[in-house]
Amino acid sequence: MANNDRRSSGFSRRDLLKGSGATAGLSALGLGAAAAAAEPDTRADAIDLRLINGRILTLDGKNTIASAVGIRDGRIVEVGRSVGRYARTIDLKGATLIPGLIDSHNHIYWSFRNPAHEARAIELATSIPEFLQAIVELARTLPAGELITCNGGWSRKGMAEKRLPTLAELDRAAPDHPLWLTENQTEDVWIDPKKNPPLPSLTNSRGLAFFQKQDVTGDPATGLIPWVESTAALQKLQTEEDRKRSIDNAIDFALGLGVTMIHDFGDGATSDPSLESKYPYVLDLWREKKLKLRFRLRISAEGGTLDGLKARMLNGINRLGDDVLRLNGFGEGIGDGTDKGFVDAAKLVASRGWSVHVHSVSVGKPGDTSQNVAHVEGYRAANAEHPIRNMRWSLAHVNYITPELVQALKEMGAGVTGDAWQYTSDLEQVPMGPPWRMLVDSGIQVGGGSDGTGTAGFNPWLTIYYMTTGRINSGEIGNPGQTISRMEALKILTKGSAWHSFDEDKLGTIEIGKLADVAVLSDDPLTVADDKLRKVTSMLTLQAGKIVHQTRQF
Repeated sequence: MANNDRRSSGFSRRDLLKGSGATAGLSALGLGAAAAAAEPDTRADAIDLRLINGRILTLDGKNTIASAVGIRDGRIVEVGRSVGRYARTIDLKGATLIPGLIDSHNHIYWSFRNPAHEARAIELATSIPEFLQAIVELARTLPAGELITCNGGWSRKGMAEKRLPTLAELDRAAPDHPLWLTENQTEDVWIDPKKNPPLPSLTNSRGLAFFQKQDVTGDPATGLIPWVESTAALQKLQTEEDRKRSIDNAIDFALGLGVTMIHDFGDGATSDPSLESKYPYVLDLWREKKLKLRFRLRISAEGGTLDGLKARMLNGINRLGDDVLRLNGFGEGIGDGTDKGFVDAAKLVASRGWSVHVHSVSVGKPGDTSQNVAHVEGYRAANAEHPIRNMRWSLAHVNYITPELVQALKEMGAGVTGDAWQYTSDLEQVPMGPPWRMLVDSGIQVGGGSDGTGTAGFNPWLTIYYMTTGRINSGEIGNPGQTISRMEALKILTKGSAWHSFDEDKLGTIEIGKLADVAVLSDDPLTVADDKLRKVTSMLTLQAGKIVHQTRQF
């Protein structure tokens, strides 16, 4: 099916590309490509589109590379060297098309919580000039006085100069805008912030004055400002309009990278379990059928009581939602983390048939697998009473997991997800995991994510770069012997992640019958140089065949 060839259909490429009616239909899309000579589909919700003359990486079981794909009513109906007549045509002009990327472990919610504009392009900076240029380019688009932030996803170790920008440099980059820029915080901060104080944030002169008005004092010589106090001040200032803008910007950023679905874990353990309180605007967009990015939401139940956990399930509906937004179970944790409370929680969740995705990365010296061991044993105990094979249970991060533990998970039908959380870490932590090569070779179901933002970058191409080169953002090898091919990495970030949300039959590959979530890329991810691999973007992103992102290249 993947190589369906329509060359014998009785009409030529010239026949397909002529016709004023189809050209008018394409003009409505804002694209300049020629269109097929076919009557336009007048149904408001209809998708009748073909993408031609591309390099289409289907990521199917045979790694088929096609040239054209046909889409009707949001689904893929043809894949091959050519396809039939459609109301609209987009000429890819040789560009590479892939299934939309799926981030299986993300905290996009953290990008919703400040009243500012995020300069996420800073994640790609490898020098102070590149860092400053990301700020300059965003500042050009904003009215004077608007706050610019970047919360996590970068570190000074990734700069050639191995330092932070100076106050004077930041003042020159954004003389009219206050700044709030925060390096990745370490995992230790989230566990015990008193023992492991968080890194300070960085601001400029406009920012020092801005935060002074909020009773937060920074260092006038360096621009460093307390992270905890400045974070609280920003969240206190955020308005409903700020929140909506932040959500829109975060979604657009993801779509611009070719991400079409995110598994979101909110802010981890929280005293407020209400999804409505975290995602009001996202839920509004979903209800209005305007949500451009697919969401799979997880409920955190770490540190709670068994009665509370039971109430969450009894008063909820397992996997409630649709293909655009759906509740996907529990994560990052359940119970007390690793002790008896975790085992009891795992048994309870298994008895109700809910999915679980547990944060499983020991904080300590490299090679520490104590959390992995505890979680696998908890899964085994639950599986003995209530088989979990069809519940899509998984462990996240698994930086030092062993082949024996992976095999135990695989035998239960569980999976793992890895990410580039270590991308901005210190080299003294080598090996830095996850052990990608071992995971792929084991045959277990592997999903890929970013763990952005806050402790990691949001950009999935940084994850792919890390998976395939083993290099951290300083350019040094941090994961020796565990690299995988680019094709394997793409499959992990597409069909692999789709498995973890019960979506593998609908998403993750370009095959007939699947939803038409695709991204047309700025470069071919299989052949582009390593340094440019980190900088791949999407020129055109579709959700179920509808354009949700496009750039001037088209």
